[in-house]
Amino acid sequence: MLRCSASMSENGWKEDFGRRTSVDSLKTKLIKICSSPRFTVFLLIYGTILVFLSTIEQSSIGIAAVQDRYIDSFICLYPAKPLFGFIKIPLFGGAAVGLAAIVNILASGFRYVKTNVRGFWFCAVHLSIALLIASGFIQYFTRVQGNMVIAQGTATDIVNLSDPRDTFRKTLRLPFKIKLEQFDIDLWPGSSIAKGYSSKIAIINGPSEQHFTVKMNSPVSFGGWTFYQSSYMHDGKTTVLSAVRNPAKILPWFSVGVAFIGMAVMFSVKFLGGKRREK
Repeated sequence: MLRCSASMSENGWKEDFGRRTSVDSLKTKLIKICSSPRFTVFLLIYGTILVFLSTIEQSSIGIAAVQDRYIDSFICLYPAKPLFGFIKIPLFGGAAVGLAAIVNILASGFRYVKTNVRGFWFCAVHLSIALLIASGFIQYFTRVQGNMVIAQGTATDIVNLSDPRDTFRKTLRLPFKIKLEQFDIDLWPGSSIAKGYSSKIAIINGPSEQHFTVKMNSPVSFGGWTFYQSSYMHDGKTTVLSAVRNPAKILPWFSVGVAFIGMAVMFSVKFLGGKRREK
């Protein structure tokens, strides 16, 4: 009886060990596939082809539709107008390529990480590049954009949203108001074509009032929002400002900074190590 019990226990242990071994083997193979340089090259080539095909489509459906259809999607059908009237090719969209790139970068960092200074920064560089790509996803879901139409001498807090994904809200109210005090147009000599234009505005936030000038290529930031000079109406009596709120705008800068520092440290360690070996 004891021998039978011991035999059953031993068989159970072997089965459990076999399952763990197979799971570990599967994990190892999965990490190797995801971190493979061939997978990286495939993503680069496929991404280039996707951008090329999207560029061709711009002439027929426009930039905004191309971005929504091919760049911001996980799965898409190409082209927008069927070939021969009925053929559409299924493709992975830019969002799927970005997600696969994040997996590839993280798997590579995990696979090749080493427990030293160079290994730490190697991992940090991979994480920062993954964060750089992920910041695009974060900004896509958190960014709010619209425009404000303000007549001279009036103030408003209404932003007309221009995001087609937001089907529930057409407008958004700011916690402050913007007043157009003066609009200036600078014309090219001898023509009626605008060389530049700007809006002198007052931002009214409760009892306080702050004055700014929004120019072309010179936006104004306030309260987490950034305002750009977009256009004008009624011969300059009404200004059109683009209003953008992007909570994740610092992420790309942070990612690039960490990647730059990490690469500098890795090359420095390798260079100094080579010098020591020469001595």
